[in-house]
Amino acid sequence: MSSMTTKKPTCKVMILDVFKNSGKTSITTSDIISEIEKKYEYKNKAPIKTALKKLVLDQTVLSCEAGPLGSLKINAEKVVDAKKVVKKPVSKDSKKLQAAKKTTATAKRALKKTDGSLVAKKPTKSKPRKNCMSDKLYVDLCAIGAKNYLEKSELQKKQCYIGKYKGNCFLSALCLKHMTIDPKNKEKELDRVMYTENCDGCQGEIKATVRDLLEQSDYGGMCYEEEGGPIRCKGEECMGYFVTGLCSGYPKLDTGKYHNHCMDCQGLGTCIEDYRERHCRWCNKHYFAGIMGGDHEDCSKSGGGGRRAESPTGDCSIM
Repeated sequence: MSSMTTKKPTCKVMILDVFKNSGKTSITTSDIISEIEKKYEYKNKAPIKTALKKLVLDQTVLSCEAGPLGSLKINAEKVVDAKKVVKKPVSKDSKKLQAAKKTTATAKRALKKTDGSLVAKKPTKSKPRKNCMSDKLYVDLCAIGAKNYLEKSELQKKQCYIGKYKGNCFLSALCLKHMTIDPKNKEKELDRVMYTENCDGCQGEIKATVRDLLEQSDYGGMCYEEEGGPIRCKGEECMGYFVTGLCSGYPKLDTGKYHNHCMDCQGLGTCIEDYRERHCRWCNKHYFAGIMGGDHEDCSKSGGGGRRAESPTGDCSIM
């Protein structure tokens, strides 16, 4: 015949029951343990002491002597029943006070939204502009001796260092990670070959160094029918070349007709190829202006706004 075991109450309930049935104002810890052992046949002292400590911490049971488990008494304000701890009821006045505080807080938040002077706005961080030279790139260029090729742009839309009227196609390629330089090489890096291709005339090899790319003009339209660009092969009769398209990641040689790097665009600019293409300062689009630099007919705001992107120096030679 199987016997059924009765589940004992928790240590907390047993402790409170001892207080309820004792008829005393205070009881020692040892008496509590002894009474629990007699009534419930529960002899494990450690859980009882742990439960007592918790009751003391939440002030259900108050300590009458030094030490948390000396002589103890029930907190009459909290305990009504041995199996249920009842918190002191909250008065209606207290509820009204809490409601009033909540209303005041809501009113303050509404006031802050309507009065901008009370709202402390966080300073907005300026987003890094695309295709603008970073501080690191500027430091790296200075490390290889290229500082003289750079100047600080005064235009608000640039907000970075640019080339001194030249080399911006290469600087843009560095900024956009299409090409890289090694500052550890110092000034020797200026003579490192960055691009090679065969000459269309004699098929001789043309080598373009970092220095060549920094010194080439951004505009080749004024010399493509004459001597061509500044980067040359060894053939005396051959025309010179520009390395164009560096900023797009697809560089190629060109005598100047299709080398036109627009610096009216944001940051370090972008290649627009044909020297007859222009940047409209009204709609910021490129259009075919012809040799004389006509207006942008497709822009309703143009009114003569299209302007010719000529080389600022009018010079296609290496500095």
